[in-house]
Amino acid sequence: MARSVFLFSLSTILTDDQFREFILEHLKRVVLVILCIATVWFSASLNAKQRVSLYSYHLMPPYIIDEDEYLGLYFDFANYLNRVQSNVKYQVVYVPRKRLDHLLANDQMDGIIIGVNPVWFGDKNQTRYTWSKALFFDRDEFVSHQKNKLEYNGPSSLYGKSIGGIKGFKYFGVDQLVKQKKAMRINVDSETLLVDILKKQRVDVAIISRATLDYLVPAGERLNLFHLSHQPHDQFYRYLMTPHQNKAVLQQIEQFMSQRAFQAQWLGQLNRYGFTQGAVID
Repeated sequence: MARSVFLFSLSTILTDDQFREFILEHLKRVVLVILCIATVWFSASLNAKQRVSLYSYHLMPPYIIDEDEYLGLYFDFANYLNRVQSNVKYQVVYVPRKRLDHLLANDQMDGIIIGVNPVWFGDKNQTRYTWSKALFFDRDEFVSHQKNKLEYNGPSSLYGKSIGGIKGFKYFGVDQLVKQKKAMRINVDSETLLVDILKKQRVDVAIISRATLDYLVPAGERLNLFHLSHQPHDQFYRYLMTPHQNKAVLQQIEQFMSQRAFQAQWLGQLNRYGFTQGAVID
């Protein structure tokens, strides 16, 4: 209202040409301000990186050693991707398995899941989700105490046994025995606790990633304290996985994975963390 009165007052004081000149000058200033704002916004848009989350529910070394300090194999993978290009910022994010399942079930998965296997997600034929080439070969061991050795020769080897595992993890073959009440499962929150209860013989056997065991327990101590069954619980490749709608993001990552420079550095990192068997990208 005040602006209208002001302009009306000017129109009665100034000539028509002066009034038009005043209005044009005012409009030029408004347009200039709008252009400045638009330029800043456009520049910020160009400089803003796309962010892609690499989700993992394996909060254990050497995959994730220190989440706050960005240490571990998965952080090394993300760091390499960030070094070889500047358009996308890849970041490792820990998310519990139940939360991941919820995101997938509700079509809310906006990133890539790192270090998983098709069997764990009911996608053995790799048709339900989009999968990368294999990142590396891994294995989970049946680990028992030297004073109470367990050699796994089939499901019956676990009858009546207490089996240590990580809360929220699924263990093929073992979970079925627990459901049938032929074995008992003891869950803890971390591999460190799992090693601890095994040392104290509070479980008969524990299922632990070989790389994690090697990281947490020095070789000499491991040989003195623990027995590894000749037959492991599982041997498998770990992959990247995402819903089909994110396929383009995964394909972009695979372009970098196919480069010789990446493969040489990746194999070096795998060897550094103890992944010596089958440490190749297929």
